[in-house]
Amino acid sequence: ILCNRPIESATTTTYTNKDGCGKCAGETKGCKQCNTDSCNEIPIKCVQGADGNAAATECTDVKATKCSKPKFIEYTGFSAGNYACGACAGDTKDKTCEECDGNQKDGCNKPITTGDDYKCLSYEFKNDKFVKKTDKTTCKIKSGSPILCNRP
Repeated sequence: ILCNRPIESATTTTYTNKDGCGKCAGETKGCKQCNTDSCNEIPIKCVQGADGNAAATECTDVKATKCSKPKFIEYTGFSAGNYACGACAGDTKDKTCEECDGNQKDGCNKPITTGDDYKCLSYEFKNDKFVKKTDKTTCKIKSGSPILCNRP
């Protein structure tokens, strides 16, 4: 079995095959070959990696239909996790992970724009009353969200 497909940057000059069967014709700069049944499906693109700064790239799993990313929790920040191809793992969806329907053009799981971090006083209950902690808490927000602090 030998199939082929155009790569992301292919043009009519660099991908000259008439169909997806067989080896890449002539110039191979715009063609990718594979050797399993229907392996030449063009995969979706997702942002991949730890911090979400990389451009979206094709997923290695051509059957992937979802992209995922760490969930941003207002005033707390990003949950642990990576930007990836595929659905959220286990029962993490909407808890610590967000997913979206992938496409072949760009990653639907791009990172959100965050606002500037700020600090708030924190309190703890000691000796039957709330007392101010020495260290302030760093708060993280989405761009455009209001700066809010609370107290007992």
